[in-house]
Formats: sequence, structure tokens, C-alpha cells
Amino acid sequence: MSVAMVYDTLSKEAHRGCGLYYEIYESCFIGLLRDHLSELNEADANRLRRYAESKGTKIDDASYSEALEAERECRAEIYREQM
Repeated sequence: MSVAMVYDTLSKEAHRGCGLYYEIYESCFIGLLRDHLSELNEADANRLRRYAESKGTKIDDASYSEALEAERECRAEIYREQM
């Protein structure tokens, strides 16, 4: 399976659960990528990481932490709007 196909498949999976909120999508997508990377050998993981970065998706710890915080803020805002 090509890195482009893996990237696109994980992106679609993340999109299904995001409710059209970018912050939720981004956090989910980065999490899925990181989980998938942990299952790959080093060479394949590096290829997928480089491909993701070429598409503008940063998956380092700091970026993931920022995405998780943005998701928390987004969910809190959604909750406030529904009250």
C-alpha cells in the first residue's frame, strides 16, 4: 500500500468522526497517523512521516499536543453553544 493511500485512508477515517469541525478532524487525523506509524518498520514510518509533512501535516509531539488542546477548546465551545 502506498503512503499516499495510507494517508488518504486515515484522513477519510478521521473526517467521518469530526462533525465538520477542523479541530476535531486534525486531532483525530494526527492521532491515527501516529498510531499507524507505531506499527510500521522504521523505513516505512519515515516515508509516511515525510509524506505527511509534505502535505502540511505535522505529527510531532508538540503539534499533536496543540491539536489535542484545540480539539478540547472546540468541544467546550460546542458544549457551551448547546446549553
